[in-house]
This record gives sequence, C-alpha cells and structure tokens, in this order.
Amino acid sequence: ELGRSFTGVLYAGLIATKEGPKVIEFNARFGDPETQVVLSRLKSDFAQVFDVLFENRAVELKWHQEGYNVGVVVAAAGYPEEYETGMVLPDFLEEELSVYYAGVSSNNGKLVGTGGRLYLVEAYGET
Repeated sequence: ELGRSFTGVLYAGLIATKEGPKVIEFNARFGDPETQVVLSRLKSDFAQVFDVLFENRAVELKWHQEGYNVGVVVAAAGYPEEYETGMVLPDFLEEELSVYYAGVSSNNGKLVGTGGRLYLVEAYGET
C-alpha cells in the first residue's frame, strides 16, 4: 500500500489449533529456530542461492518433499524473564539428531547454560 519495495523472505509462524491454523507472527527474517529447521529441508545449494540473489535474478528453490523435520527449543527455567544459568547440559550422541547451541559456555569440558535459549534439537522422520 505504501509503494515500498521488499526483497526477501516473509516467514509466517503458525500454530495448529482445534479451529484450524492460526498466525503467531510474521517476520521479514528467519530467526534461529526457524532457520535451523526450515533450511534442513532445502535441496538447493545455499551459496548459489545467494549468488543468484546478489545478481538480482529470480531464485527457484528446491525442497525435500518427503518426510518431516521438527525442532524443539530448550530454554532455561524462568526464560524469557530472569532465568537460571550454570546448569550442565546433556550430551547428544544420537547421530540422527542435529543440535544447535545458543546460550552456552564451556566449563571443565562440559557445556553449561549461560543464556535464556540454550539449544535446539532437530530431527527428521518419515512420519
């Protein structure tokens, strides 16, 4: 309506309810949790996508059509307000998981929580 141009991604954060899907938020960027799950579905070469965008050409993305990806964000007790810190975080040895750390630090060879959002665990499944 304002005649301003926009180039980028419009991300819709949705939730399934008994009444059907509802919008939680719209974002003109991907936040960490969204990116960590959505980009796992991308078949296109991510670096080539940027090359095409920088040349101001249209991008055609290819996505995995089969299966499902899910991500669970683990946050410290009390987040988003005053939250706990210093807790030792678990080790993830499962090869089928991807773990993306955020608010962590190393202490005596162990990862400990230092922020509100600690990590996201992402996995793929056929069903």
